[in-house]
Amino acid sequence: MGGRGSNMRASHGMRTAAQTPGQALVARLRADPTALLQMTDSEALTAFQEIDARPIGQGENDTFVQRYMDAIGWSEAMPTVLRPSAFMQARQAIGAGNMYHADKDYQGTSGAAFNRQYMTGNRGYSSNGIYGAGTYWASRSASSSAGYGSHQIKGFLNQNARKVTNVQLRKMEQRFKKSHPQAAAYLTNHQKVGYGGSTEVLHPIIAAANGYNVILAHNSTRSGSYIVTLNRAATTVCSQTNDNARVGMRNW
Repeated sequence: MGGRGSNMRASHGMRTAAQTPGQALVARLRADPTALLQMTDSEALTAFQEIDARPIGQGENDTFVQRYMDAIGWSEAMPTVLRPSAFMQARQAIGAGNMYHADKDYQGTSGAAFNRQYMTGNRGYSSNGIYGAGTYWASRSASSSAGYGSHQIKGFLNQNARKVTNVQLRKMEQRFKKSHPQAAAYLTNHQKVGYGGSTEVLHPIIAAANGYNVILAHNSTRSGSYIVTLNRAATTVCSQTNDNARVGMRNW
């Protein structure tokens, strides 16, 4: 399917512009996010600076972490969306518990629209949060989730989920700071990294570099504990939504 375009380029001797060092490094990350740990400190810093200079897409969070997830292709991954009966059967088949995510109306966009973006949007929205930027879910508790908005969806972690705890990430963070001090400092001192410039903005990046796409905020999936998904493909979501979520509600 080369088409006329490829023939025209060949006939005029046109070539694709050579990649800059930063672009080449980001291409390595897109091919394999774990390549970050094989990069030198200088290379990682160059890759971060290249990503930081990229424009943000419409409907995305204007932070470094969002740009990073775009760069490695994780924001483009899609969830599995099932109708209620198929959702329940699939969840029960693997013994998973429900988890709930809620959004509120924000800057002219309804929470329902944010939920649609999660289920069908071209790119997922990477929310700020103290455990790392991503999508926040309350495990087994619709009520806990409803404290963050009245528009709610439910899902479960599927076979694509690769889980890491925040305790494990703190240890990985310390190792990364020792092996990549300039790159780590660039993120933790940056004003666009996400939640308050905290070192915890490193967590989703370090998780991805170690092959994980889910952060367990409290070391378990007990009722009310928070789960942070970095990649929508790690989730199976029910097509049914709830636009009247409230604290004290029962699970649905």
